[in-house]
Amino acid sequence: MQLREALKFEGQTGTPVYRGLDNALNSWCKLDSHDLKPIRVRAAFALEAGNEDSAIEYYKQALKINADDILSLISLGKAYWKKGNEHFEEAKEWIEKASGQGSDDADDNSLTWRWR
Repeated sequence: MQLREALKFEGQTGTPVYRGLDNALNSWCKLDSHDLKPIRVRAAFALEAGNEDSAIEYYKQALKINADDILSLISLGKAYWKKGNEHFEEAKEWIEKASGQGSDDADDNSLTWRWR
């Protein structure tokens, strides 16, 4: 919650806080290059900071490690969704892929895409 508040002050404190945290998460990622958790955390913070492109890149890194990782699939869809309506089809594609893995969360998100 404190990070979210700090990120609101982009240009004042938010950017240095984000960069510092991103550097720390990058170091955590390097400790075990096959651990999805630090990559997903890094992606989530990038997305929270409004860095959708970085978040997408990180979620794709996670999917290179485990192409069936439902959390990364759903989150990648949400990152594309957050980029705007012009990325709707990409968002839908990733959510539907997660839904095909048998995820209830993905199924719930998939309903959103169908009714749009």
